[in-house]
Amino acid sequence: LLRLLPSPAPLQAPPISLSATLDHTWVLGFDGGSQGKPGVAGCGSILRQYHNLTGAHEPKWISAHFMGTDNTNNQAEYQALLIGLQSARRLRARPLHIVGDSLMIIRQHRTNHGPINKLLVGLF
Repeated sequence: LLRLLPSPAPLQAPPISLSATLDHTWVLGFDGGSQGKPGVAGCGSILRQYHNLTGAHEPKWISAHFMGTDNTNNQAEYQALLIGLQSARRLRARPLHIVGDSLMIIRQHRTNHGPINKLLVGLF
């Protein structure tokens, strides 16, 4: 299961309605940013495991990366998502909900229309 959810605060738990048979859910929060177009950029991701019966949650993996001085905000957002997805795969995090504030990424994945910018095509 994979679902992209828009959120102004990526670290908040999204509204999740799941089958009572699932005892936990994984949530990947991601964000990236840059100063300038392009400019100094960085990105971060967090994987949390939510226990559906108790409501408790705990971080299982956290990442922050400096990306250099020649990246755009959108590149940083995509990099944060990709790094988080790679870790989710390694941890076998399923079901997985993805929470981010990048409307561009969310729209592209919901409509299955990749980016136009050639710098982002390889990240989609």
